[in-house]
Amino acid sequence: MTVSRNISSLLLLSLSYIGWIKFPLEGDAVYGADYVWRLIMLVIIWQERAVLLAKPVWPALRFWFIFALFFLVMFIAHQWLYYFQFTYDLENYFYTPARYPPIKNSLLLVFDMSIGLALVAITEEFIFRYKLNDWLAEKQVGLFTRGLLTSLLFAFMHAPQGVIAIGESFLWGLFLFVVYQKTKSLHFVIVLHFITNFILFGLMALESPAWN
Repeated sequence: MTVSRNISSLLLLSLSYIGWIKFPLEGDAVYGADYVWRLIMLVIIWQERAVLLAKPVWPALRFWFIFALFFLVMFIAHQWLYYFQFTYDLENYFYTPARYPPIKNSLLLVFDMSIGLALVAITEEFIFRYKLNDWLAEKQVGLFTRGLLTSLLFAFMHAPQGVIAIGESFLWGLFLFVVYQKTKSLHFVIVLHFITNFILFGLMALESPAWN
């Protein structure tokens, strides 16, 4: 029996936030919990697998350049923000942000940078750019409101990682929403999400004990 569209949308959204429970864990257990959690989401998503298994439609080259420019601006802005002590004070004012622990096992690091990040990109783009957007559209919610709502929900999913992460995730959510609306390509925003995380987590992975 397939889960109704309303129930599956709310269930996937709820699971997105349940993922917060991984952060109190220690060491590699954080990553194991994350994989299990995302596999559960994939089981629910599987009933709509035709969307993911359809032949990819790739947009014009200009969208790749727009992505590269946006990524560069966001990256520079992030580095600039953390140049100031005020940013650290703001981050720790409300609560201490959760951080992914360094991976000490090289095999786990390779797995996380490939399969792990693919799971992140697929589940999050399916839920926030496709599923919730489509569900809200059926409820006659306007395009502008859908963009704000899905981006806010996407942003607050990153709340355990701090207020700066919330703000940055909101901007990324808006950007990916606009790109998805313009290109109508779920595969494209999944790839953009993967590339973004691969670069950012890759830079952090360079300092990982797994390479020592």
